[in-house]
Amino acid sequence: MGGESITRPRYFEGQLLSAADFQAEQDYHTAMRRRHNRALHGWGVVEGLETGLEDGDRITVSPGMAIDGHGREIVVPQEASVDPAGWKGGDELTLCLRYAEQPGGETRPSLKGEESGSESSRIEELFELTLEPGIRAAPAQMSDEGCASALSADGGEVAPPTQPEADDGCVVLATLFISEEGIAVDAWTHRRRVLKTADLHELILCLARRVRALERAAGPEEQREAAAD
Repeated sequence: MGGESITRPRYFEGQLLSAADFQAEQDYHTAMRRRHNRALHGWGVVEGLETGLEDGDRITVSPGMAIDGHGREIVVPQEASVDPAGWKGGDELTLCLRYAEQPGGETRPSLKGEESGSESSRIEELFELTLEPGIRAAPAQMSDEGCASALSADGGEVAPPTQPEADDGCVVLATLFISEEGIAVDAWTHRRRVLKTADLHELILCLARRVRALERAAGPEEQREAAAD
């Protein structure tokens, strides 16, 4: 994780402030949050964003949230859709979700020196849904050796969450296969998930219950052999 050193604004009594100072404050917190997302949680679908077919030819996406490879949160507040019209039979497509933003909110007067005008007072954080040709590689999985190392007595060495190979900001929601018979949607193979802390907690509890059940089912000899290993 290279780059420039991290700085943040420092305020003091009587300080003359400008819009640049407040922007620096926002930039600091935004960058730190995105760095946290990227390094600690990884990228992918956090919740929702289920895909489906409407009337057999329109792709729908349910409300939800994702984090892209830059650590940016992408929120889809209500159902959205994309039209695959223009693609022909035999095409294989990727449904991408991307972060977007634009000026918005109330327009307010602005005075810069002797010039005056007006500017938007807010930034709207939006999303984009696009259909793109080709199939992207499925998310990489930890190897058996990596799993064994992570579960070893000393904890092993666990690699940090991986970044997309070509990070153009696309969070894959589904792959589409268009044929003369219609559209087939695969919303599982190429979708990467970000597990929330509550989900990980439940998974750990499930694994612990499974281990205890296996131990109870095993005889004394098997338990001694497992303990020796």
